[in-house]
Amino acid sequence: MQSGRCRRCRIPKQCPFRIPELLFEKIQALIEWRWYSANYTVFKHNQPAEGLYLVQAGRLGLYIEAKGKKTHLGNAVAGWILGAGETLESSSYLYTAETEEETELEFLAKESLLSLLSSYPEVVPPLLATVAQRSNELIAQMLRARW
Repeated sequence: MQSGRCRRCRIPKQCPFRIPELLFEKIQALIEWRWYSANYTVFKHNQPAEGLYLVQAGRLGLYIEAKGKKTHLGNAVAGWILGAGETLESSSYLYTAETEEETELEFLAKESLLSLLSSYPEVVPPLLATVAQRSNELIAQMLRARW
Protein backbone atom coordinates (compact mmCIF):
# COMPACT_ATOMS: atom_id res chain seq x y z
CA MET A 1 0.00 0.00 0.00
CA GLN A 2 1.33 3.43 -0.92
CA SER A 3 1.12 6.31 1.52
CA GLY A 4 -0.92 9.30 0.48
CA ARG A 5 0.32 12.33 2.33
CA CYS A 6 2.17 12.64 5.58
CA ARG A 7 -0.14 13.86 8.27
CA ARG A 8 1.91 17.08 8.47
CA CYS A 9 2.69 17.41 4.77
CA ARG A 10 1.58 20.59 3.04
CA ILE A 11 2.67 19.60 -0.44
CA PRO A 12 -0.41 20.01 -2.62
CA LYS A 13 -0.04 16.66 -4.39
CA GLN A 14 0.73 13.07 -3.43
CA CYS A 15 4.03 12.29 -1.75
CA PRO A 16 6.78 12.86 -4.34
CA PHE A 17 8.50 9.71 -3.08
CA ARG A 18 5.52 7.29 -3.18
CA ILE A 19 6.76 5.71 0.04
CA PRO A 20 5.15 2.56 1.44
CA GLU A 21 3.23 3.23 4.67
CA LEU A 22 5.51 1.07 6.87
CA LEU A 23 8.61 2.91 5.71
CA PHE A 24 6.92 6.26 6.10
CA GLU A 25 6.95 6.12 9.91
CA LYS A 26 10.68 5.32 9.93
CA ILE A 27 11.44 8.27 7.67
CA GLN A 28 9.33 10.63 9.75
CA ALA A 29 11.47 9.79 12.78
CA LEU A 30 14.60 10.88 10.86
CA ILE A 31 13.23 14.17 9.52
CA GLU A 32 13.80 17.47 11.25
CA TRP A 33 11.16 20.15 10.61
CA ARG A 34 12.55 23.64 10.20
CA TRP A 35 10.79 27.01 10.04
CA TYR A 36 12.45 30.14 8.72
CA SER A 37 11.40 33.77 8.44
CA ALA A 38 11.84 35.73 5.20
CA ASN A 39 15.36 36.64 4.04
CA TYR A 40 17.09 33.76 5.83
CA THR A 41 19.96 31.93 4.13
CA VAL A 42 19.27 28.20 4.51
CA PHE A 43 22.53 27.18 2.84
CA LYS A 44 25.18 28.86 0.73
CA HIS A 45 26.80 28.13 -2.61
CA ASN A 46 29.97 26.04 -2.07
CA GLN A 47 29.00 25.15 1.52
CA PRO A 48 29.53 21.41 2.14
CA ALA A 49 26.17 19.64 1.76
CA GLU A 50 24.82 18.47 5.11
CA GLY A 51 21.58 16.93 3.85
CA LEU A 52 18.55 17.43 1.68
CA TYR A 53 15.62 19.78 2.14
CA LEU A 54 12.01 19.21 1.11
CA VAL A 55 10.07 22.45 0.77
CA GLN A 56 6.72 22.14 2.56
CA ALA A 57 5.50 25.75 2.39
CA GLY A 58 6.86 29.12 1.38
CA ARG A 59 9.31 30.11 -1.32
CA LEU A 60 13.08 30.18 -1.58
CA GLY A 61 15.16 32.13 -4.05
CA LEU A 62 18.07 30.19 -5.55
CA TYR A 63 21.19 32.20 -6.34
CA ILE A 64 24.81 31.98 -7.38
CA GLU A 65 27.31 34.63 -6.42
CA ALA A 66 30.38 35.16 -8.57
CA LYS A 67 32.76 38.11 -8.73
CA GLY A 68 30.55 40.03 -6.30
CA LYS A 69 27.47 39.65 -8.48
CA LYS A 70 24.35 37.80 -7.30
CA THR A 71 22.54 35.93 -10.10
CA HIS A 72 18.99 34.70 -9.45
CA LEU A 73 18.50 31.21 -10.86
CA GLY A 74 14.85 30.64 -9.95
CA ASN A 75 12.54 29.80 -7.06
CA ALA A 76 11.78 26.65 -5.10
CA VAL A 77 8.25 26.12 -3.74
CA ALA A 78 6.29 23.33 -2.05
CA GLY A 79 7.33 19.93 -3.37
CA TRP A 80 10.87 20.92 -4.32
CA ILE A 81 13.81 18.88 -3.05
CA LEU A 82 17.03 20.80 -2.57
CA GLY A 83 20.52 19.41 -2.05
CA ALA A 84 19.88 15.74 -2.81
CA GLY A 85 22.51 15.36 -5.51
CA GLU A 86 25.12 17.31 -3.61
CA THR A 87 24.44 15.29 -0.46
CA LEU A 88 24.72 11.96 -2.29
CA GLU A 89 27.97 13.06 -3.95
CA SER A 90 29.41 14.43 -0.69
CA SER A 91 30.02 17.71 -2.49
CA SER A 92 29.03 21.32 -1.88
CA TYR A 93 25.70 23.00 -2.55
CA LEU A 94 25.51 24.29 -6.12
CA TYR A 95 23.69 27.50 -5.22
CA THR A 96 22.54 29.62 -2.28
CA ALA A 97 18.98 29.07 -1.02
CA GLU A 98 17.41 32.07 0.70
CA THR A 99 13.84 32.33 1.97
CA GLU A 100 11.71 34.97 0.26
CA GLU A 101 8.84 34.56 2.74
CA GLU A 102 8.11 32.47 5.81
CA THR A 103 9.16 28.97 4.82
CA GLU A 104 8.71 25.48 6.26
CA LEU A 105 11.20 22.77 5.33
CA GLU A 106 11.85 19.15 6.16
CA PHE A 107 15.54 18.36 6.58
CA LEU A 108 17.07 14.91 6.23
CA ALA A 109 20.71 14.74 7.35
CA LYS A 110 23.29 13.15 5.05
CA GLU A 111 23.93 10.13 7.31
CA SER A 112 20.22 9.41 7.62
CA LEU A 113 19.67 9.76 3.87
CA LEU A 114 22.52 7.41 3.00
CA SER A 115 21.35 4.84 5.56
CA LEU A 116 17.78 5.08 4.30
CA LEU A 117 18.74 4.60 0.66
CA SER A 118 20.99 1.68 1.54
CA SER A 119 18.31 -0.06 3.62
CA TYR A 120 15.37 0.75 1.32
CA PRO A 121 16.54 0.91 -2.31
CA GLU A 122 12.93 1.16 -3.52
CA VAL A 123 13.02 4.83 -2.48
CA VAL A 124 15.83 5.62 -4.95
CA PRO A 125 13.86 5.72 -8.26
CA PRO A 126 11.12 8.11 -7.08
CA LEU A 127 13.70 10.33 -5.35
CA LEU A 128 15.80 10.55 -8.50
CA ALA A 129 12.73 11.18 -10.65
CA THR A 130 11.61 14.04 -8.41
CA VAL A 131 15.07 15.59 -8.30
CA ALA A 132 15.36 15.36 -12.11
CA GLN A 133 11.92 16.94 -12.59
CA ARG A 134 12.74 19.85 -10.26
CA SER A 135 16.13 20.34 -11.92
CA ASN A 136 14.41 20.60 -15.29
CA GLU A 137 11.93 23.12 -13.85
CA LEU A 138 14.81 25.23 -12.50
CA ILE A 139 16.54 25.16 -15.88
CA ALA A 140 13.28 26.24 -17.53
CA GLN A 141 12.94 29.13 -15.05
CA MET A 142 16.50 30.22 -15.81
CA LEU A 143 15.94 30.09 -19.57
CA ARG A 144 12.67 32.05 -19.35
CA ALA A 145 14.42 34.74 -17.30
CA ARG A 146 17.13 35.09 -19.96
CA TRP A 147 14.71 35.64 -22.86
